Amino acid sequence: MACPENPVCSVLPDSSVTRSQSPDTTAVLSLEDIAEQLLGTEMDSDLYERLVWLREHPIELNETSEDELLSLPGMSTAAAGAIQRYRRTHGPFKSAFDLAGIEGVTSREWTMVRPFVSVSPRRVHLLTLRSRILWPLAGTTGTDTSYLGPDLTRYARVIFSPAASWESGLVGVVDAGERFRDGTLSGYVQYESSGFVRQAVMGDFQVTAGLGLLWGQGLRKDASLGGPVGGKLTPHRSSGEQGFVRGVGVSVGMPVGSGEARACLFAGRTPCAATIDSLDEVTSLAAGGAYQTTRELARRNAALFSCLGGRIEYRAPGTLRIGVSTVQSWLDHTIKFDRPFELSGNGFRALGIDGSAAAGPARCAMEYAISQDGMGVAALVTMNAGKRCAVQLLIRHCQPAFHSPFALGGGFGEAVRNSNEVRLNIEMPLRSDSYIRAEFMQFRRAWRTTEGLFPTGGSEIAGEAGMHLARGLRIIIRSEERRIERGIQTTAGARPGTAIAHEARRRFHCTANFTRGAQWRFRGRIELLRFTDPANGSDEHGCMVAGDLRWEPARWITVVGRAMLFQSESYGSRLYVIESTLEGLSGSAMFSGTGRRWYFNVVCRPLPSWRISARYASTEHVIGGRSKVRDAQFAAQVDFQIDPP
Repeated sequence: MACPENPVCSVLPDSSVTRSQSPDTTAVLSLEDIAEQLLGTEMDSDLYERLVWLREHPIELNETSEDELLSLPGMSTAAAGAIQRYRRTHGPFKSAFDLAGIEGVTSREWTMVRPFVSVSPRRVHLLTLRSRILWPLAGTTGTDTSYLGPDLTRYARVIFSPAASWESGLVGVVDAGERFRDGTLSGYVQYESSGFVRQAVMGDFQVTAGLGLLWGQGLRKDASLGGPVGGKLTPHRSSGEQGFVRGVGVSVGMPVGSGEARACLFAGRTPCAATIDSLDEVTSLAAGGAYQTTRELARRNAALFSCLGGRIEYRAPGTLRIGVSTVQSWLDHTIKFDRPFELSGNGFRALGIDGSAAAGPARCAMEYAISQDGMGVAALVTMNAGKRCAVQLLIRHCQPAFHSPFALGGGFGEAVRNSNEVRLNIEMPLRSDSYIRAEFMQFRRAWRTTEGLFPTGGSEIAGEAGMHLARGLRIIIRSEERRIERGIQTTAGARPGTAIAHEARRRFHCTANFTRGAQWRFRGRIELLRFTDPANGSDEHGCMVAGDLRWEPARWITVVGRAMLFQSESYGSRLYVIESTLEGLSGSAMFSGTGRRWYFNVVCRPLPSWRISARYASTEHVIGGRSKVRDAQFAAQVDFQIDPP
């Protein structure tokens, strides 16, 4: 029976296959582990949503291309090439577990990629229905909704696939947050084939290409995870994702010589929440989200974002890809800012050229983009030496006024997150099933006019080690240090005599995963945080200890529990956790102060097509030596599938 959203079964979509494997092969990373490794201190629920989607739509190893493999989190160029060579020399994969024995695929890559690949063709269901409702039982949520987004109250998703090439989806959310009380509604219709028309999407979708300067990245907005990706139209699939287009997109492909040429075209008109000043001018936009805000905002406060875009791309057999992307966009309200890093006017144009090439163990990619107010350039170099070493270098430079509506770093009216950035990642194996990894980053940001301290640059260094100590036991240790420079600049320029403050943030966490057979899985986590307040220079501390236990006494039932203790001295030393909500959709939970949290999930699968989940969660804060219930929630979710006759 397929159970793609059960973390125990995330090792394999079919839990019966999972039971037949040894404990060592089942000791892989959960989605929480993968998201935390990819993000570090930046907790992004959107990334988790995409990982969940990848798990529900795994890549077929016997049919995938190298570019598709490189789009997976944690996949290196050497591993993607090794998988392709194995398929050519040994024939089709018989099981996804064959990846663990391929020369060129490291232990870390195996554990990162395993939940998102499959061997047998993905089972296409005629109808997939998900419905969830959440009741707050006591208190108010501890989540900072203005920063992380609102908690979900009611959620519904329907996906209809009448044929293997066709898929349509509809997502509706009504939340209790402070920003969009009327909720969201998103939908799409998609057609995919291997013929001339490769893909056609109508509804809400995102666009990806290059290194993310002009169009976005499929997994993360501010960096390339596994390497450069080609032009792609991705259906919008969660309420948390923003910066998408509501319109029509078409991708076509045809052979040219020994390679292939592809073209992507899209046109959209997307409503987005806006703030209007007394002169009836837009002063800010909510990242292009298609929100229904009729009760909260007047009609004049809902700006319309229109765009036309396209991309032409040539792909040589496995070694070379060159593409040109362009987008023309405009708003029905004029944006007026006097600051150099923000947009001004109502029409915006951008053009980008990107390409990538591979030679032996090296792969290089580059993108050059021009907007009406500036330019940006990004370059990525990846070197692999089999299982011995992997090095990745990312360099980015953008002028302060450079902007593209779909660029990395945010939505409309926002600047690129870092105007100058250098990232260096080095990974080496300790032995066949262990590794060490080091990450370095230096960045500068465009000035923002503000009366308070604003981050203008900084550096970050991180070290990570993954060890397989015993049968079924895997430990991941990670330490990070980030130093941020802050300053003040007013509309008249930099404030005289204002010194730059250095904010230091040190973070250490250790995660242990222990699996015993297919029935028991324990995940323990400890995190320590030290934070220097830039306002007064004081040192603040935070710590967190958490334990997760999953028990599958039978194939039709799974029990999940978590207990957590946390302590932070102020809002500045707050802690973030990516937390699964009913074993699927998730959020980034924030904890500040001193307290404890626990939750309890029960997942039942009475029939192959039914999945029923119930969850109770409670957070208590300790105030003055006494416990005070802060909030408690109960959630229920039903998943239902209908297969074609």
